[in-house]
Amino acid sequence: MSVPTAQGRRRTSGWRVLVPVLVLGLPVLEVWLLIQLAGLIGGWWTLLVVLLGMVLGVVLATRQGRRNWQQLARTLQSGQPPSDEIASGGLILLGGIALVVPGLLTDLVGLWLLLPPTRALTGRWLDRWARARARRLGVDVDVVRARMDRANTVEGEVVDGPPPRRDDPTVIRGEVEEG
Repeated sequence: MSVPTAQGRRRTSGWRVLVPVLVLGLPVLEVWLLIQLAGLIGGWWTLLVVLLGMVLGVVLATRQGRRNWQQLARTLQSGQPPSDEIASGGLILLGGIALVVPGLLTDLVGLWLLLPPTRALTGRWLDRWARARARRLGVDVDVVRARMDRANTVEGEVVDGPPPRRDDPTVIRGEVEEG
């Protein structure tokens, strides 16, 4: 995607560069790392490490996915917006995929995304990144989230009539927001 700059020229998006570099560079790096590990501990041990990483990925992704699903159900039953659980579920899915893909670097990324403390850290970082990106695009995330939060909405209607007395204890004071 090209983005117009102040001078009118078009600047190439970072994703157009990053994706091909990852698609081409990651497999080469993974093979190089596996060759280095095989040189250190032997080919059969390296194969065992890769297979154990895949099995660990399936077990961890299943366990964390089940916990996340239960938390999502509890959040939905309480009437709260499940945005954190959905984000966590997406990171668990990515972590499981990364652990099932053969390789050492992808195993490290998968473990990072599947372990709860590091997944929470990654989730907070992604939230900050998404908010900053939305602000650059002119979107106020807090306003959007408040509009979507129906659990805290109070329904009512405007009643025209005489203004309330200042000493009336049933009058609710506040500000009216248009929008």
